[in-house]
Amino acid sequence: NDLLHPEGPWYFYSRRIGGPPHGSASGDFVKAPENSTILGAAKVSGRLNPKTSLSILAALTGREQATSYDSATKSTFKTVIEPPTVYGLAATRREFGRNGSTIGLLLTGMRQDFFSTADLRQILRSQAVTGNFDWNIRFDQGAYDIVGYAGFSHVRGDTAAMLSTQEASAHYFQRPDAQSYVRIDSTRMAMTGFTAQVRGGKRSGKHWLWGGGANLESPDFELNDAGILGSADDISHWGHVTYRETTPGRLFHSYAVEFDWEGDWNFGGINTGREFDLYGSMTFKNFSSLNLKWAKRPSTLSDDMTRGGPLMRKLGTQWVWLSANSPYGRSTQYGTGMEYDWTEEGGWFYSVSLSYSRRIGSRVSLSISPQWQVFRDPQSWYSKDTSGGAATFGDRYIFATLRASEVRLGMRANYFFSPTLSLEMYVEPFAAAGKYSDLGELSAARSSTLRRYGTDGTTITWQPDGAIITDGSYSFSLGDRNYGDRSFRSNMVLRWEFARGSTMYLVWQRNRGETREPGRQVRLSSLGDAFGASGSDYLAFKLSYWIPVR
Repeated sequence: NDLLHPEGPWYFYSRRIGGPPHGSASGDFVKAPENSTILGAAKVSGRLNPKTSLSILAALTGREQATSYDSATKSTFKTVIEPPTVYGLAATRREFGRNGSTIGLLLTGMRQDFFSTADLRQILRSQAVTGNFDWNIRFDQGAYDIVGYAGFSHVRGDTAAMLSTQEASAHYFQRPDAQSYVRIDSTRMAMTGFTAQVRGGKRSGKHWLWGGGANLESPDFELNDAGILGSADDISHWGHVTYRETTPGRLFHSYAVEFDWEGDWNFGGINTGREFDLYGSMTFKNFSSLNLKWAKRPSTLSDDMTRGGPLMRKLGTQWVWLSANSPYGRSTQYGTGMEYDWTEEGGWFYSVSLSYSRRIGSRVSLSISPQWQVFRDPQSWYSKDTSGGAATFGDRYIFATLRASEVRLGMRANYFFSPTLSLEMYVEPFAAAGKYSDLGELSAARSSTLRRYGTDGTTITWQPDGAIITDGSYSFSLGDRNYGDRSFRSNMVLRWEFARGSTMYLVWQRNRGETREPGRQVRLSSLGDAFGASGSDYLAFKLSYWIPVR
């Protein structure tokens, strides 16, 4: 894992291999595979010597087709919805020095063969190469360190695919007030980006610890072929100062107080985030613990709230968080966590979670972890319409107040037949619902003010499937975005280590889900709704065999 996920961004995400096909097919009846077929995969990992490790991975997925039926012509035809794809990864790490310093190198690659599938060529990139060099330099027996990385990405594809890449949520090059440093290029066939980070600090000592760092990701940085990248175009800095006491006293076994700060900008020099945290942790003499946190995020501009539109002011937020846990190391453990957030203009968030676990002898362990949360967001994205005024660059960016709730119940049970044979089970019913109200459009760029529909010369007429908005002589419709989700996920894993380093796994996974009562807030009883829902079952067998090589 240290090789595949080194210091730095998430360059490799294994679920990309064999994921759902990206293309689509049309017809009166369409049957399409849910996942791409993995034709073959191989991984070799180990140590070249006591201080050098190596990992190499390769995988090939096949061409996937959907079968469609046209009732008018009574004909059946096939459509290619995913091309054959090759994935590759190589990583190495070297330890050096008496303090255990390390350096690492990672390279990934992806290539797709489209044959004659022009439609897929327009939505998928044809190849991607990424790389990362990271280091962890330790001083004074690890008391101080300097950690960092430098990485790159290079992706290629058809002009249509690269246009979609520029407009995707990780980049939003189409932002109308960002044209001074990024802009859409419809003729572009490649994109190269970079990232880097440096951080360091004092990691050990009697009382005072400190640290800080800086990070950047260029607007062109892209990892979403073999890895994961939420957003690029970021420049950040952060720091922390901690005071701790590890010598047991009359009340506490140990405690710590920490102050953190962070600032974020994009490459256009816009401050997109600030945060200040005050955190305290206490471990009592009986080894029970209590953790408290207060944080504040002042109002700043956001470059992604309008989904590729202009800058918008994001409301300031404060929150408090508390968690308490019973003494660790005991056969029965329990804990709780609570959070309350509040924002400007009446936004709020509540969350409560509980946990309970018990070990019965040396063979059985049980745990249960319910969680409930409810929130009100007055700046929730809703839709877009291309009929706005000059203050918002010709488009309407529509937001709403979202009132939502979620409840989940995770349950786990493990049984050890022997030290090498075990059965692990996990079950999680889940329910969520959200209702939108108070629709309105952004009044002007860099503002948080919404022009609510039904005021200021506008009318809103609710329909069973959404709403009709009238602004003077212009009318447009908005769909119904209320939701009510129910799901039931479970898996069972039989694990047998039949020889040293060699293991067999038998996995059964069940996924069920449905939509029920959109907009109606969920309750604990809602968890039972998904048990009878439709879904799929997945059975897999995996064999890992260790071959010692000298």
